[in-house]
Amino acid sequence: MFYLSGQEAPGLSFYALAGSVQIDSSGKVLAGEQDYNDALGLTSPQPSGDTITGGTMSVNATGQGTVTLTTNNTGLGVNGVETLGVQFVNSNHALIVQFDGVATSSGSLDLQTLTGTLNGEYAFTLGGVDTSLSPVGFGGVFSINGGTSLQNGSVDENDNGNVTTATPLSGTLSRIDSFGRGSISTNLNYSGAPIVSAR
Repeated sequence: MFYLSGQEAPGLSFYALAGSVQIDSSGKVLAGEQDYNDALGLTSPQPSGDTITGGTMSVNATGQGTVTLTTNNTGLGVNGVETLGVQFVNSNHALIVQFDGVATSSGSLDLQTLTGTLNGEYAFTLGGVDTSLSPVGFGGVFSINGGTSLQNGSVDENDNGNVTTATPLSGTLSRIDSFGRGSISTNLNYSGAPIVSAR
């Protein structure tokens, strides 16, 4: 799985990208999917997200390399092809930057192991911009007990310096697909709009 966030051209608007990709031992990208969202309204189609249809990964002996992802969304990257610079710190984790000249962003690429039913305690953070393009961040915790409901949740918010703490959090979790993609719908709202997270 991978994620990136940063600023894109034109206008240097904020964007975030998260996805999963399957790469074979020769570096061929076999399949994947991703979700893209920027501050100007360019988003991946929902509920499907973007499909990653191909690409390549090449890495040298020091763990530095390049990943190209070909998507079915020609509005992203360069005509649907995203180029990422990678630096592996171990066999399970790499730091990544967008490397195709259309955005300045960074994130990580991590080995993903899917298990059956989700159980346990989870912590999360979300950051970006609000509807006025001011910085906003959320952080919180919740638990899932073998089902699709979020329990015992709490979330803190900082919207451009206006801080709200310990807001009770509840919600539902959609079915998770073979790439680990799903969505969480919560009781939280922002300016009357519900907060929904995909991936």
